[in-house]
Amino acid sequence: MLRWVYVARMAIATSIFIAAIFRWGDARPVDTLVATLAFAVASVVTVASWVYSEIQSKPVGTQFLYVQTLVDLALVTAVVHVTGGSSSGFAALYILVIAAAVLLLPIGGGLLVAALGN
Repeated sequence: MLRWVYVARMAIATSIFIAAIFRWGDARPVDTLVATLAFAVASVVTVASWVYSEIQSKPVGTQFLYVQTLVDLALVTAVVHVTGGSSSGFAALYILVIAAAVLLLPIGGGLLVAALGN
């Protein structure tokens, strides 16, 4: 499941970054900054997490999963911000982050992520 979280995170970050590149000329500077930072942070965290969990085969604990989930929440928040705020069609991505949190975290963690994503 964690591998799919990595793939989904990079797909979303790359998509929003590519969209920002194509709209760079007429996009607001803050939107291009948010898209660039979201891509950079998602890339660094995903590669570091992949090395930690897959290459080094370290045990994945609850704290690791919380960090992954918070990064995903931040990424979805950046996507929603860049694409129109509360009227964005990408607000439904919060559902996927909450679903992944419910599957990976303890019950209280899933509820916390649902509250933070609200």
